[in-house]
Amino acid sequence: MKNAPIFRIYPHDKVDYLGSNWRAFTHGSEGVVLRSVEDPEIFDTIPHEKLRRLLKAPHFKIWPGHYSQKSARFRAVGTEELITNLPPWQQETIRHRLFCVQRWLTEEDAGNVKRTPLCSAAFITALDVEMMKRCIGNKFQHKKRQTGQKVEITFGPSFDTLIRWVRKYEKSGCDPMSLKDGRCNSGNWNRKFCDETYAFIDDQILAYASPDRPYANAVALETQWAIDDLNEIRAEAGENLLGRPCSRQIERYISDLPPFFVTCEREGIDRGRSQFMSSSGGLETLIPCERFEMDGWKGDFMILLRDSGIASKLPPEILKKIPRKRVWVYVVIDHATRCVVGLRVVMSGKADETVRVLEMATRDKTAISDAVGTTFDWVEGGGFSMVVSDQGSEFTNDRYETAVLAALAAYERNRAAAPSLRGVNERLFGVFSTKLTPMMSGRTFGNIFERGDVDPASTAALTPEQLLRILIWYVVDIYHRTPHSGIGYTAPSVKWAELTKEVGTTAPPDGYRMRAAFGEALTRRVDGTGFLVNGIRYTCPKLRKFFVDHYMCDVNLRVDPYDISWIVVQVDDAWVAAYSTIPDLEGVTSEEWSGANLARKRKGQEQFERDLPAIRRAIASIRKINGDAAALVGLTPKRLTADYINKLEEELFSGEEVIPWSDPEPIPDVGEIFASGTPTGQSSHEPPKSETPATDIPRSSNLPSNWTLEGDK
Repeated sequence: MKNAPIFRIYPHDKVDYLGSNWRAFTHGSEGVVLRSVEDPEIFDTIPHEKLRRLLKAPHFKIWPGHYSQKSARFRAVGTEELITNLPPWQQETIRHRLFCVQRWLTEEDAGNVKRTPLCSAAFITALDVEMMKRCIGNKFQHKKRQTGQKVEITFGPSFDTLIRWVRKYEKSGCDPMSLKDGRCNSGNWNRKFCDETYAFIDDQILAYASPDRPYANAVALETQWAIDDLNEIRAEAGENLLGRPCSRQIERYISDLPPFFVTCEREGIDRGRSQFMSSSGGLETLIPCERFEMDGWKGDFMILLRDSGIASKLPPEILKKIPRKRVWVYVVIDHATRCVVGLRVVMSGKADETVRVLEMATRDKTAISDAVGTTFDWVEGGGFSMVVSDQGSEFTNDRYETAVLAALAAYERNRAAAPSLRGVNERLFGVFSTKLTPMMSGRTFGNIFERGDVDPASTAALTPEQLLRILIWYVVDIYHRTPHSGIGYTAPSVKWAELTKEVGTTAPPDGYRMRAAFGEALTRRVDGTGFLVNGIRYTCPKLRKFFVDHYMCDVNLRVDPYDISWIVVQVDDAWVAAYSTIPDLEGVTSEEWSGANLARKRKGQEQFERDLPAIRRAIASIRKINGDAAALVGLTPKRLTADYINKLEEELFSGEEVIPWSDPEPIPDVGEIFASGTPTGQSSHEPPKSETPATDIPRSSNLPSNWTLEGDK
């Protein structure tokens, strides 16, 4: 192991360390022992290796000789500072004076001069020549001299001034800072007006800081008029008149007003806050999904509110009538990795939409990226600890707050008009606006000056579905793979992989908590077989016992649209799981189930249409057989009641539509069957028998049918 160098700190040195002042107490082979100046009973030891590192740190400073007698005397007449912290003209003055003092001390040590005017006259003359050569040499040190070029010359001091510099230099312990020109600290020697005049002008120029935004020359003119009016009153009273500066001087006074104060008064506090905002690197997050930033962006583009496939086939005059609208894009971004973990396109910002996009941030979205057709998978997401948003109405409601708290997280809403507090998300919207929207039709631009005479509605061609595909494609395949300056020029997807491998990420909420936070709240009536949701029967032992104790009672449900294999139901005061009676539904989404049922229904409808001719022939044959049999006993179907027709239609043909169809074979019409009277089973040329008058009889309580019978007495 290489030995660390030993640096010595002297007892008169001041050490600024850990926000306190220290002095060296002892030195040893192990390190330096420091003693606190504020409390002499406190000591601290710094090893030599640590001291070597602290010398490069910004919070560790050493002031050599600070507690010496020389430094104490110098601090009594000035301040302790470094020459590099002084203005350039002050630095040049110190260097010139130090050169003169050192030349004098050199000649005095050689015995060539004495501290009398007569003995030093030749030296003063020679010093002027050396000062001229010094000025010329400094001017053309690295440049070529040119004809006619002017050089500023500084002459040497007089004898009395030089001796004063020498004595001050010697008294301070040969400190060059003692030669600093302190006349700048003696106040303003060139004031033209009295204090009362300046006070009156200060009050008058405050009119410039007004929401009306007057011009500076107008305020200066009004200030002069106010001074004239006041001087008239003071002249009548026999008092001294106030000074009257020119308008340009008053304008300079106006320019000296605090810029932040002027901006806030003239343009508003929000404008002043944004213009004079102090920014930094922001919060430091080390774990993925530790902090989410969530916000909505009204896209700089317009879309069609119709399907593009249909719109492409419409004539121009009808296509113009299709509504166009700007949509909102809600995004959830992870602060630690800059990865987009949730994205949703909506027509307007509502609480349900924000909850849906927050739920999306907790899931693996590989299925979505596969459906879009991206090259890479969208795997970023997980449980979160904090979600930050603005003061929008979609974030300040019970639905959103309850969902966040149910997910065992916390929400934070930054103050209004402070987008910098969510700079990560705002920067992403800037990327969308500058890099993505130029590739899209219907661009609205940032303002009317950028848009010019372009009509975004006339060029809009995208639908909401197409826009969502474009955004997902851009985020997964472009944004996640592009180096990001906020994370050390590392791609967000690479940063996610590194952090998840190193520290992992928080697990998403479990099934119960996922349904409690993001589930859809429903109400169903429970019976002996459970309850029905989307055509699926759910039940559990506790629910069956609940049905026995509470016959035909409504229960509250929480449904996870991404997993319909089980549902959380409220039984008394507890929430329990009710499982589907259909097996193999684990991981099946509500959308997949609806699509499968719709496909099955369409398949059944197609089969029904193919078999319709046979069905119609069967119905006709049944009616003929029934009519022949009924004639034998004097029973003939006459009519159906309206209630029975409605009930039959609801049970058999709910959601069905029979499409008209022409049969190539002639089918006997029902009207023809009953045209000649009641069927008797005899040949059609025989005269029909006389009919018995129709008489309605009361229905029996145990009669299962809703028929009205004729001829029954």
